[in-house]
Amino acid sequence: MKRRLFFYHLDFLIFICYNVIEVKIMNPMNLMKYRQMLETFRENHPKLPLFLKAASQRICDGSVVEIKLRDPDGQEIVTNFLVNQKDMELIRELGGMSGQ
Repeated sequence: MKRRLFFYHLDFLIFICYNVIEVKIMNPMNLMKYRQMLETFRENHPKLPLFLKAASQRICDGSVVEIKLRDPDGQEIVTNFLVNQKDMELIRELGGMSGQ
C-alpha cells in the first residue's frame, strides 16, 4: 500500500480547514464554489500536485515536514514537524476517505 501525504488530497484538506476554522455546516452550494476555486488553484500551480504526489510516496514515521512562506518583502516564516505513528494513522485514514 502506498503511503499518502494527507495534504495530497487538497480538496479534503481545505474542506477540513474551513470547517475547523469557521466551524460551519457546509451546504452544497459552498462545496461547488470551493471545488471550482480548488480547480483554479490547481491550474495556477501545476507543480504542487506533482510534488505532493511524490512526497506522498516517501513520507513515513520519522520524516520531517517543513513549510516555509516568503512574503513579497522577503520576510520568511518557517515551521516543521516530525511525523510520528499517530500522524501516519491520520494520513492513512484521510487517504482512504478519498477513495484512492
